[in-house]
Amino acid sequence: MMIGIIYKLKCNTTQEFYIGSTFNLNKRISQHKEYKNHCKSINIIKRNNYQFIILQNIETDNKKSLELYENLYIIIGWKTGRCVNFKLATSTKKLTNHRDFIYRLKNKDKKNKQQNEWYYNNKDKYKNEYRVKYREKKNEKARQRVNCPICNLEMNKGSLNRHHKRKHNYA
Repeated sequence: MMIGIIYKLKCNTTQEFYIGSTFNLNKRISQHKEYKNHCKSINIIKRNNYQFIILQNIETDNKKSLELYENLYIIIGWKTGRCVNFKLATSTKKLTNHRDFIYRLKNKDKKNKQQNEWYYNNKDKYKNEYRVKYREKKNEKARQRVNCPICNLEMNKGSLNRHHKRKHNYA
């Protein structure tokens, strides 16, 4: 078992923070300070007014379980609006959906405005082209000729359920 560390790199100027995890804190701090750092923490480091805060020490045997704990802190950070982490440490479909849900909640008005603008700009096109095309596909399927598997009567596919209910007394 190894001791994993969940840490926060906090900017004292803007109150933004980055959440990370590591098994070797000194090595990870030096990686954040490297000029080739492509991590979201780079903006906090550039301001040169930050602090490292250890949030939790976790006894674990693999990186994946450590990253799951890190994800919890990142999600809590997203709710505050000051967390600069763009991605989760390790992604599962459920957690990614949660991140998208939080984003949609924060940007609900912006998204609604975009959708309304698109709708009004494309209203005629949407109503005419899409609905006619969909109606044609639906009608085409309903007009296909099929035979009843019980009485072998030929009919439209759209009438088959009604035929079963009326002639054969089942749904």
